[in-house]
Amino acid sequence: MRSLPFSHYSRSAAKWASRAVAAGVVAGLAVLGACSDSKTITAPVSPRNITIQGTGFINESTVKVCVDASSPAGTYKFTNSGFLSMYALNGVTLDGANGGDGTTVENVSDGIEYEIAVGACQVVLTRTVADTWHDLYGYPDTWSGITVQASTIPGAAAYSHTDCYLDDGTKPAIPNPCDTGNNPTRAYAQIHHGTVLTFFFVHAAPLQDCVLGYPNNDNLPQSAAVFNESEVLAAYARIGSEIRLWYTDEHALTLGVRQLFVNNKSIPDVTTNYTIATMGGLNPSSAIGAPFVNIGSTLMPPVEGAAVDPAGRPLFPAVFITDITDDATSRSGDWQMGGSPFRPNEVYGTWKGAVISIDKTRVPFKTTMTPDADPAKNHLNVGVALGANAVPAGVVDLGYSSEVVWSVAGLGLNPDRNYRLQFMVHDGDQNKTGGDVGQACMNIGPAIGDRTVVN
Repeated sequence: MRSLPFSHYSRSAAKWASRAVAAGVVAGLAVLGACSDSKTITAPVSPRNITIQGTGFINESTVKVCVDASSPAGTYKFTNSGFLSMYALNGVTLDGANGGDGTTVENVSDGIEYEIAVGACQVVLTRTVADTWHDLYGYPDTWSGITVQASTIPGAAAYSHTDCYLDDGTKPAIPNPCDTGNNPTRAYAQIHHGTVLTFFFVHAAPLQDCVLGYPNNDNLPQSAAVFNESEVLAAYARIGSEIRLWYTDEHALTLGVRQLFVNNKSIPDVTTNYTIATMGGLNPSSAIGAPFVNIGSTLMPPVEGAAVDPAGRPLFPAVFITDITDDATSRSGDWQMGGSPFRPNEVYGTWKGAVISIDKTRVPFKTTMTPDADPAKNHLNVGVALGANAVPAGVVDLGYSSEVVWSVAGLGLNPDRNYRLQFMVHDGDQNKTGGDVGQACMNIGPAIGDRTVVN
């Protein structure tokens, strides 16, 4: 018979010793390495006082992950890492030749995100077979470990803490391996003992009103660009499944670039025409796209002839999006920070196109943007009968008005996340420093209902 690393004792005594040491491992070891994927675990050499009582080990052999029923509604997702099987108390991973042939199944593989509903649980690790030594001689079974992290949290919620419950549902008071900030949390199981990790979430603090915060030096030269007529962006709102914006000015909204003309010096000139929605003879009119309105060219710098003004701002109505669920101060998706524009799904009221000309007979080349003539004034009638929402009270009549609509689904927004939306509209004038461009921003998320802001 091969030599054994532990003193021999009866199966019955060993099982109770296993239970006692289990509490020390799951509680004491979790204190020392609850959030670590390290394979170095310092274990107690003898049983310690425990709070486990009774014989109903309903959670034995498993690590189970739960979302407490008190958590706000939404989609919660988790990921696992650091799977470790057959780990002895003396810091050695046992192989089959040394009696450590117990089997543990990782029910969800490392790095694969999985969803748990509020008030529900999922087993992520299962010990299916004990070690040979445990079966033949009654020695304590080795341990298997897993680290669990709440990886996707709804925008309406915030992580609070994780409770570790052992075996029969009791939670050890001293030591307590789980507390606030314990995300991720490491847990252990063996043939007699297991852990339930219950994640608690609370309602997140309300989103603050959005602040543009420009000009600044964060991403020069764009972040220092001048916006001298943001009042043309008169109002904006989230209404149900849509984001709506109202424009008013002494000139009609520029919907986009309908033509690019390049005047070449030694080769033939090139004219490129783009599809752009027309007003169809109506005033006010409507344009509804599937999925987007035709707004002409959507080329952006550094492409030659991009549909932008001299500062690089889109000539078409655009929204820029930043996910602020995990960082409420982020502006990474703003135009000033190099974000990408999203074009609208619907436009109502009045608008016009524009032509960009590049004169390559000059050194340096000269680029000119020429807006089309304005249509007849529609004042504040954006076409409610055509599907528009009435212009909000308080908007000043400057002669022309438009309503621009983005579908929340079309923007790809997750209803469980928080977002910063930066709007930008252009009237086509270039006779002032910075051009006649309006910008504004608003924060939206699951904890904020429909709201309208009037500039």
